[in-house]
Amino acid sequence: MSIYARREMYAPVKPPRRQQMRRLLIFLSFLAFPVTINFLSPYLIIQASFEGVIAGSAIAFAAMLVLSVFLGRLFCGWLCPGGGLGDIMTNINNQPVPGRGIRRLKIVIWTVWILTLIIGFITSGGPQRLEPLYRTESGISVDEPLKFIIYYSVIIIFLILSLLIGRRASCHAICWMAPFMMLGLKLGDFLKLPRLHIASSNENCIRCERCVKQCPMSIPVLDLLGTPLARHADCSLCGECVDICPKNCLGYSFKPYR
Repeated sequence: MSIYARREMYAPVKPPRRQQMRRLLIFLSFLAFPVTINFLSPYLIIQASFEGVIAGSAIAFAAMLVLSVFLGRLFCGWLCPGGGLGDIMTNINNQPVPGRGIRRLKIVIWTVWILTLIIGFITSGGPQRLEPLYRTESGISVDEPLKFIIYYSVIIIFLILSLLIGRRASCHAICWMAPFMMLGLKLGDFLKLPRLHIASSNENCIRCERCVKQCPMSIPVLDLLGTPLARHADCSLCGECVDICPKNCLGYSFKPYR
């Protein structure tokens, strides 16, 4: 291959319109985080459980579980505020997240969190009422000084993890929403239901590794060619690999797969 061909292969290209739209949506989701954070809060759902209340975040997490059966982790790639912040931080640290240890940490944290939630409902005598606007009477999550402190503390934690570890580090290490969708993936597989996923083929692959370098979730895409990438629990269906592939080896599909 000539040097000119290599330069063309690795030359930066303008993001396709689909990626422009996705990045806009997830950025707007991050900007709206001061409004929505309570509806995604891992703390308020625990606090509410000890009062016998089903909070708005409980409804959101249940919806994520159900929808992920058919849509996988589409929320993570297109609408998650934390994912939006993580994508912004790749401009500073774009290193892939190493190893599986950090991913196991998320499961440990989530397991302890779920057990605490269960204990809360047991202690309160079970769910007694539904309050979608629990601790969010105005409809806006961050509407007083103390809540600003909490909000920016969360943002700082996300920033530090991205700076120290790499791409979307918070998604791998501490995300409390991803395990709900991972359970949805397992449920969909068990029921053998069709699900939105990224289908792949290695027939025309030229091993340029663009897909690997572009993946926000540090997935070894080349190693998975010929299989549905959505079988990888970290796939957020962002489509970055689909749109960067020069040989169209990857594409969205909703067909059932074995």
